[in-house]
Amino acid sequence: MLKQTSWRAAVLCGFLGLAPFAAPALAADEAPKPIIEQGALDQLKKMSDTLKAANAIELSITDFREVPSSQGQMITLTTSADITAERPNKFRAEAVVNGAETSFVYDGKTFTALDKAKNLYVSAEIGADKMDAFFQKLAEARGIEFSVADFLSSDPYAIFSKGLTNAYDVGTATIDGVVTEHLVFSAPGIEWQLWIDPTTSLPRLFTVIYNDVPREPRFLVNFRSWNLKAAPAADTFTFTPPKDATAISFLPAGTP
Repeated sequence: MLKQTSWRAAVLCGFLGLAPFAAPALAADEAPKPIIEQGALDQLKKMSDTLKAANAIELSITDFREVPSSQGQMITLTTSADITAERPNKFRAEAVVNGAETSFVYDGKTFTALDKAKNLYVSAEIGADKMDAFFQKLAEARGIEFSVADFLSSDPYAIFSKGLTNAYDVGTATIDGVVTEHLVFSAPGIEWQLWIDPTTSLPRLFTVIYNDVPREPRFLVNFRSWNLKAAPAADTFTFTPPKDATAISFLPAGTP
C-alpha cells in the first residue's frame, strides 16, 4: 500500500510539474540518517528574531486539533481567534472554540476566561512576569494550551531548535496565495512543519504530530494575518465582567 501510494504521489507530482522531496534509498535494517540543513535553521532563526523583536503583536489564526474522543475515535476540534499580545506578559484572545464565543484575558497577574453565550467567567491568579511563564503555568495548572504560545515566547528559536534531529527545506509551497518556504523538523517524540513567508519571515502554516503519544494527536495552525507594529489600547488587557455575568471556579487540570 505504501509503495502504491508513493507511486501515485510521484505520478501526480510529475503531472503537475512538481518535484517531490527525494530521500536516499535505505537498506531494510538501516535507520535514516539525520538531516540538519543550516539553511532551514537560518530561516527558523530569522522568523524567531522577527517575532521576538516586536513589542506588541496582533494575529489571527484558525486552529485544528485532532484528539482521541472517549470512544477512542480521533475527532477534530476547531478554534478561530484574534489575538493581541504585549511584552513582557499581557495577552488577549477573542476566540470561537468549537462554536462557543470565548474571551481569554491576562493582565500580567490574573487570567480570565469568559463564555459569552452562557455569560460565565472564571479567573485565577497566574503571576507570571513573562509570556513564557504565563503559558507554561496556565497549561500546568489549568490545562489550557494555546497553539501559538511558542511563537509569542521571549526566545522562539531556543524552543523550536531544542533537540532537533531533522531540519530541512523541501521547497516552496503556496499558502493562501503566498509563496512560502516549506520547512520540516523533528525532535524526539515530535514532528513539525513550518511554511514561512520569505518576504516577511513570518509563519503562514504550522503543523505538529506528537508521535510518542497514543493515536498520535496533532494540530494545524493557519496564520491568517500578522501585525508586528500593534498599539493596543490601554484597556485591551483589562477584563470587565458583562452585566449579570456569573463567576465560577476552575476545575483542576485534567478534569473531564
